[in-house]
Amino acid sequence: MTIRDDKARIRAEARARVAGLSPAEKSRRSAQAVERFLALPTVAGAATLLAYWPLAEEVDVLPVCRRWLADGRRLAAVRVDWGRRVLDPAWVESLERGWVTGAKGVREPWGEAPRAERADIGMVLVPGVAFDAECRRLGHGAGFYDRLLVMEGLSAPRVALAFEAQLMDQLPVEAHDEPVDAVVTESRVLVRAGGRLAPPEC
Repeated sequence: MTIRDDKARIRAEARARVAGLSPAEKSRRSAQAVERFLALPTVAGAATLLAYWPLAEEVDVLPVCRRWLADGRRLAAVRVDWGRRVLDPAWVESLERGWVTGAKGVREPWGEAPRAERADIGMVLVPGVAFDAECRRLGHGAGFYDRLLVMEGLSAPRVALAFEAQLMDQLPVEAHDEPVDAVVTESRVLVRAGGRLAPPEC
């Protein structure tokens, strides 16, 4: 079995686990993960956030975005450049206006949304299909976030909100796979040793 086969198996297992949660249970656990994230001192001190529009199988991070905007803090979201196969951050002012449905059915800031410079981002939310206790991440397989996280100028802490059902004992990794600094679930916060978030803060 190749590492790609192993990744495909783990993605399928993680998706099946999340699919096994009822809508009510997913909503409850999602809200708990959001509150746990918002309670982190590092989050409270961040002025800007780079987020994304969540898929149905992911923790709903939109309440984080609403809280961020309500607090008067700047919010950016990822916009997909399919030609260059990269993610471009763009500033958003509302969750109700200024969004479009992209080529793959994912909501993203419209083309006229002003570009956000990577150096201006204070915190990054990173989605994923599966994670482990070392904060390794398995995405959907296209590598968009792996490329984003190594771009020059983006030095902000990167945190994933996930369901406990998405946590695996250990993920297979390749050289290009980028970890996150912390994984926040409905019941705990996992912090990567040597990352951008110190354990005492979490």
